Order: sequence, then structure tokens, then C-alpha cells
Amino acid sequence: MYDGVRELLGGLVSGRLPLAVFTGASTAAATQLLAATRLLSFFPVVVGGDDVPRPKPEPDGVLRACDLLDVPPRRAAYVGDSPLDLEAARRSGVLAVGAAWGHLFDTEAPCDLIAMVPQDLLSIVGPDA
Repeated sequence: MYDGVRELLGGLVSGRLPLAVFTGASTAAATQLLAATRLLSFFPVVVGGDDVPRPKPEPDGVLRACDLLDVPPRRAAYVGDSPLDLEAARRSGVLAVGAAWGHLFDTEAPCDLIAMVPQDLLSIVGPDA
């Protein structure tokens, strides 16, 4: 887990922001990993690649997460480090936020905003943003 992620999630949850995970991994694998890192409780919605008909960069998973959270895409953000994450975000109509701390981050991948460290997300999508 990257430094600052647990604190970031705590800040977002305390601000009553609904959170979801969408990953290309299976829902079972994602749930197991989130549970093992004690992060699962932050995410009422976990959408895996096996929950949607088309993988990233198609928007299906991002849109499914928005639907399950009852949040319109125009009011949501998707944070990812890979170009596929950011393209899925852009295709879905959510705010595409590049996670520069991630190991797949590509400075050339188009996104709306870049978060250099997890804490930057509080000023981008946090309750007071």
C-alpha cells in the first residue's frame, strides 16, 4: 500500500463521500486484497472486471460503480495510475485524476487533473473541494 492512502480514505469517508473500487481484477480477488490490507471497510462498492461486459478502457466498470453508488458520472471522479484507467474515466464522463504516485503512471496519458501524492486528492475531490 502506498504511504498516505489509509489517511486519505479516512478523510474522504469522514467527509461522507461515497467510495468505490473498479479494477480489472476479479471482484473476489479485489475484495480479498482490500480485506487483507484492511481497506475493504472504506468501499461499500467493489466492481471487478468480471462484473462488466467490456474491460478498460471501456467505461462499463466506472459507470457501474457510479450506478451502484447512485452518483451521476458528472459528479464523480476516477483515480487511476494507468493510461487504461484514465481512458476509462474520460470515456465515462467522470473527472479523470492521474495518480502520479502509482507505478503505471504515464505523464503522457490524458487526464483532467494529476494528484502527485494521495493527500492531493483531498483538495481535488474531498468534502471541501
